[in-house]
Amino acid sequence: MVNLLGNANRHTPAGTRIAIDARTEGDEIRLAVRDNGEGIPRDELEMIFQRFYRRAAADAGGSGLGLAIAKAIVELHGGRVWAESRPGAGTTFYVALPVYAQGGQP
Repeated sequence: MVNLLGNANRHTPAGTRIAIDARTEGDEIRLAVRDNGEGIPRDELEMIFQRFYRRAAADAGGSGLGLAIAKAIVELHGGRVWAESRPGAGTTFYVALPVYAQGGQP
């Protein structure tokens, strides 16, 4: 979540807001980080989670590892992560984690 919030902050114009949402949907807890930055073209949405991938249009530095590491951590916990975006209208990153009952059983 720290990586997603940092990215949203970096890619959102000054004076605007980042929205954070959390809800239970079925057997998952779904977290969303929504910004109104420049957005990501559809053909890059899957590539942004690859190690060392850096968007050519992004001028924020970084190693290209943050989203790959975030995805790996989420998947190790049995979850999934993805992004939805429209260029010029911002991006929403989702993290879905399984709901576990007390004692560690789903």
